Amino acid sequence: MRKALLAMVTIAVSCAMAQKVDVHNVLRIQLKPDKVGEFESAVKELQTVWQKAGYERSVSVWQSGAGPLEFLMVYYTKGYAEAFDTTPPASLRDVSANVALLRARIAACALSIDRRVSEVVAGASLPRGPLPPFVRVLRTEVKVGKTDQYLAMLKEMVTPAMKKAGVPSFVVFRQRYGGSTSELWTAMGVNQLSNLDDSPAAVVKAMGDAGYNQYLARRAELVERSEVNLFRLRKDLTYTPAN
Repeated sequence: MRKALLAMVTIAVSCAMAQKVDVHNVLRIQLKPDKVGEFESAVKELQTVWQKAGYERSVSVWQSGAGPLEFLMVYYTKGYAEAFDTTPPASLRDVSANVALLRARIAACALSIDRRVSEVVAGASLPRGPLPPFVRVLRTEVKVGKTDQYLAMLKEMVTPAMKKAGVPSFVVFRQRYGGSTSELWTAMGVNQLSNLDDSPAAVVKAMGDAGYNQYLARRAELVERSEVNLFRLRKDLTYTPAN
């Protein structure tokens, strides 16, 4: 009996160690004001090349609503090795030269390109579904040594309220490469812009007045600074593999 129990524990630990993390990859591209059309044209041509080649990975494109003109190119990988592997997948080997040229055209349109690689925090995120038309993105710099407490607060107070409020999506990302590891991002789906004018917001209603005030107090103890923006899904620039 003891040996059987030990074997079960060993198998469980081995499976946990072998499980790949869900990795969120983002290219943040700030464009030259006179190069928006060229950027969009190059992305659409890249889509065509990918589609004909049968590229397997989805890539969504989002446009900033405020601040500098910025586009996000977002895709997911299963683990960091896959995220950083520069070897072209089998489906793109015959068109790798075309892909490289189009990526160079995209880069030539940019004032800056910034890549961030983050880990999806499964326990604090809702299951991903269809892409919403907008996302409200909150970037939070957590005080040193307070990251675990901040994530615990999200899991205890924020994620349940998001679920209760019926938001279309809510994903939490913990930054791992490309910036501070004390930086966390949350992306809340927004179905329509009129939702932004709801007062109080649906999530605040879900928390209740007392719960929301408790959340604000705990957040103030844990957060160094934060910034928020709204991004619009560019469906015309988003690539979805053919079924």
